[in-house]
Amino acid sequence: MNRYQSLTQFSETTEGGIIYEYKPSTLKPFWRNYEPLTLQRRLRFLMELVKGYRVYYLEKEGEIVAYSVISKGGGRYGFATKDDIVVGPYFVLENKRGKHYSEELVRALLQSEKIIYKVAFDWIRYDNEPSIRCAERCGFVKTDTMEMKKPFRQLKICKDHVGDFYLFRYRRQNVNK
Repeated sequence: MNRYQSLTQFSETTEGGIIYEYKPSTLKPFWRNYEPLTLQRRLRFLMELVKGYRVYYLEKEGEIVAYSVISKGGGRYGFATKDDIVVGPYFVLENKRGKHYSEELVRALLQSEKIIYKVAFDWIRYDNEPSIRCAERCGFVKTDTMEMKKPFRQLKICKDHVGDFYLFRYRRQNVNK
């Protein structure tokens, strides 16, 4: 029996974690708000809802410890096509950090045959060292820098390589499709 109402068991990780999938709605973009959900952030996920995104939660030792969002490419992600995915944000509960839970979750999602994509992208603020390390450990490679253009918060690659965000790219190794 599923202990988490509104979550569907998705898969297990090689490290013994259980991943649950959440399908967001207009009124409830996340199953639980582990981070502050500002108006700007709520609007961002409302725009993502049109294209489709899912939130994946990692359970370890009977407790949800982390989540990661996976969105379809295109739209404000001009660097990705509709056949690609964008990973992130990912988040680990503060009292569970330092145990590589984000890495466990992201790696399992990237390797899952249930998630179909050609290329996975991740964009991370240049000073977010924990997320940069996680992305690199999962096999992402830094390719560009980006800036966010207002009013629609569109991400654009910087020609001068000076931006507030790094763009990372991951290509699945064994694609049988």
